[in-house]
This record gives sequence, structure tokens and C-alpha cells, in this order.
Amino acid sequence: DVFILPFGVAAIKIRRAGGANNPSGFYLLHANGHEICRMTDGRDTDSWFDHVGCHGVGNAHGYPVKFHILDQHDDDHGDWGKVWVSQIEFEYGHPLETQANVVEENPPGVGGWGGTCTCPDGSEYEVGDNG
Repeated sequence: DVFILPFGVAAIKIRRAGGANNPSGFYLLHANGHEICRMTDGRDTDSWFDHVGCHGVGNAHGYPVKFHILDQHDDDHGDWGKVWVSQIEFEYGHPLETQANVVEENPPGVGGWGGTCTCPDGSEYEVGDNG
């Protein structure tokens, strides 16, 4: 299922088990399937462990995303991997109100069409298209 990635997410924490390594693992994808991040390094164990990764997913805040768990078979060695995930949690960074808005006055390449954009802190700015 697709959902909107909340603002302020700094990393993702999963509880995981299994011995599957790259490319098997946990993926965060844009709704169109484009990869945002992956956690594919694992331990060869049937015991649960916490794995924190996908640091810096801020470029995907507010976009439709989805989780993907891949359990890849290694045909060359006859090995079967396994990926077990029991919980997925978001770890939040600094509150949005402490982050400054990025505003560029009259940047090159901005066209004449535009409108108003509201930033997460509630500030509004005039914006233009790219041509």
C-alpha cells in the first residue's frame, strides 16, 4: 500500500531477522517504484535484531511512498535467503519549526507562471515555474 511519508522523518528502524544480504532486505520506494533507500545488510541469524537505516530520507517527505521487502534467491550458489521484518518505526529528527525555509530570490530559469507556496512552518511565498 502507498502512503505519504510524514515530515520530520530522519531514519527508519526495523526489527529484523534472517540471513539474507544484498539485494535482499527492506526498501523504501516512491509510489512509482523508484528507490529512495534500502537496508540490505543483515546478520545470518534467526534471532530478532534492530536495524536503523535509511538516514536522510528528507527529500521524500510529503510524497507517496511504499515499503518493499525483497527475499532474493541466489541461483549461482543454490542458497535461499530469508528476510523477516516484525515492525517498522520512523525516527524523527529536529522539529520542523527549528528548520529554516530555503528561499531564493529571482533564481535563473524561473518563468512567469506561478502561485503561492506554503512551507511546513506556515510561511507563504510567491513561486514560479521553470520556463
